[in-house]
Amino acid sequence: MGSKSQNWEELVQNLKDSGCGSDIIKRYLDCYGCGDSKGEKRILENHRRQLLEELHQCQSKIDCLDYLRYQNQKKEEE
Repeated sequence: MGSKSQNWEELVQNLKDSGCGSDIIKRYLDCYGCGDSKGEKRILENHRRQLLEELHQCQSKIDCLDYLRYQNQKKEEE
């Protein structure tokens, strides 16, 4: 039993570390507890998709800042 409890705690910690909120963690653990691996996969894929979208949005913002920095540098060199 100690091993399963430790495994459960590691699973929860990994979900937290990957940015999952309490609702996602609860849904995932419900699937995990019932042996619903398709449900687990769907939850992880949805969360990954959301994180990737956030990453792309941040990258777009960085690109805009880089362009403004480039314009500023160009203006200073004139």
